[in-house]
Amino acid sequence: MKKFVLMSIVIAFVFLSVSIFATGKPDAISAASVQNYYVESSLTGPALFEALTKRTVAFSVATSNADGTPNAAVVIPGVVDENTLMFGLADNQTKVNLIERKLAVIVAYKYSPEEEDRLKRNIGARLVVEYIDDADEVARLMEKTGARPGTMFVRILEIMPLG
Repeated sequence: MKKFVLMSIVIAFVFLSVSIFATGKPDAISAASVQNYYVESSLTGPALFEALTKRTVAFSVATSNADGTPNAAVVIPGVVDENTLMFGLADNQTKVNLIERKLAVIVAYKYSPEEEDRLKRNIGARLVVEYIDDADEVARLMEKTGARPGTMFVRILEIMPLG
């Protein structure tokens, strides 16, 4: 029986390895959330923008590398308006990914361990964003915000529950 289990694991590993090498792309995340468990505790509308503006939530941004593997970084976005965020990124892979692939997901998350209700313990939202690279629009946003050169602007395309 032990040999059968071991052999099954080896075969599964070989199959997975061949699949990855055959496609040239690793399956970094095979099954993203397909059901939203935190709809009731999701930040939306004024509550979301208050949390963004007051920075009462932690932020991370997820992008995709050229080979399809995931990339994540911590960001501190500023709110331009209800459709636009801005932030600075060092010259790093996250910045390259955002410029090259245009799309990212920003997660705004607050954990309150003192809350007994899990929905109140875990609040936040996922924001699907698109990098703004139109020079005229960037110039207008720079003037509107007084942002420093190199500031990146993203348009919010969709607001989703945490998961």
